[in-house]
Amino acid sequence: LKRQRQTQTQLIEQRQPGSTMNGEGLSAPHIVSIYPGFTEHTYRIVFPFEERFSPHAPQLLTILPVGTVENEKVLEPKKEKGLIAYAYPQDISDEAAELAVPQSKDGNAESDTATDGKGRKLCETAFVWRRQDGTNALVQTWPTNLNEKFRKDFEISEGVNQDSTKFLPQAASEFQEAMVQLFGPAADSCPLWFCHKRLISTSPAVVGFGEDVLSHVNERPELMRELSIASIDTEGLGFVADGTNGKGEKFEKHFRLTAGEEYVLYRKTGWDTMGCIKPLHQFLSEADLHEPRIVEEAHGMKKKIAATLTENPEPVLGAAAPSLAAQQATQLTAQQAIQSPIAKETAGVDERLSAPLVENPNCVFVDDAPRQAAQLDTQAVGHRRRRVLVGLCLCVLCLGLILLLVYFPK
Repeated sequence: LKRQRQTQTQLIEQRQPGSTMNGEGLSAPHIVSIYPGFTEHTYRIVFPFEERFSPHAPQLLTILPVGTVENEKVLEPKKEKGLIAYAYPQDISDEAAELAVPQSKDGNAESDTATDGKGRKLCETAFVWRRQDGTNALVQTWPTNLNEKFRKDFEISEGVNQDSTKFLPQAASEFQEAMVQLFGPAADSCPLWFCHKRLISTSPAVVGFGEDVLSHVNERPELMRELSIASIDTEGLGFVADGTNGKGEKFEKHFRLTAGEEYVLYRKTGWDTMGCIKPLHQFLSEADLHEPRIVEEAHGMKKKIAATLTENPEPVLGAAAPSLAAQQATQLTAQQAIQSPIAKETAGVDERLSAPLVENPNCVFVDDAPRQAAQLDTQAVGHRRRRVLVGLCLCVLCLGLILLLVYFPK
């Protein structure tokens, strides 16, 4: 029975194939995986512009790989201000690179900032250009505060890349090139910071296709609160994060997802704590998901991967289910094996042995054999005791008759 359940558990896992993303097999259509937490290794490159280029105040465009402008902001020269970017190079497609500026469809752009980029294409900004190999470079960067908390959270190497396997030189070179385009030639002499932070998070991480992730979380208010999400727009494929910054100030941030893409929805911690989402491949490049995961289907059908099946499982297609004739043959063989000579002497025992011992075809007869053998042994002992008692009674009766004949011959 144990082997049968293990086999059926494996078959259920095979019925829930994962995606081909990096061979991870973490998600499939209409199925989401929930992890109890993750360990994040954050590798970032920082450009500390602060007051170095005052009074120059260029406009920042935070461009996503899909071509959406997530944020627009005027970079005013201030102390402890910088731009931060990923430690690996990013690409953008030809179609997205030709989009007009701005593309803030999600409403994240700050409307009170300058919009002198209108009328241009993304490929005409400081953040997108064509490489010599024909691909399009993208520098996705956003503002950060280089305050005491930042210096406490990150290990910082100023101007020296101590690990080129984590901070890819191409990413550093393209980030520096974008800063030169944004601030002018003087930016080339401003050293980059190479920053690393390790964070163990107990936030649930919900993995799956964007549509399924939002639908799943939207049906669970407690999970929404745990992920710091204020509201979800399943039709518009987006959500509003309920954020709190390091000063305790509340804010909201809008996110939009791309249909048909795998994501990880989680709670971001740091200076800002809020619900956040990343493409699966991007998340896995800098974080390790904690086990065990829980797989949940649409409409809340939940199964733990390592859990046993429910009672009376239905046959699974492709499994070698025994036929009724095979079950009866197995039962008959087991019956014959456990019959004893004493049991054969008793007609009542023979009648019980000739009847089917297991009525439920889903049960496994071999597991009941010890119990049946014990019952037969108990019955045989009873028969022995009865025969001994009858024999003793007959002996006593005969002894009495002999005594009568001896003492009272007449």
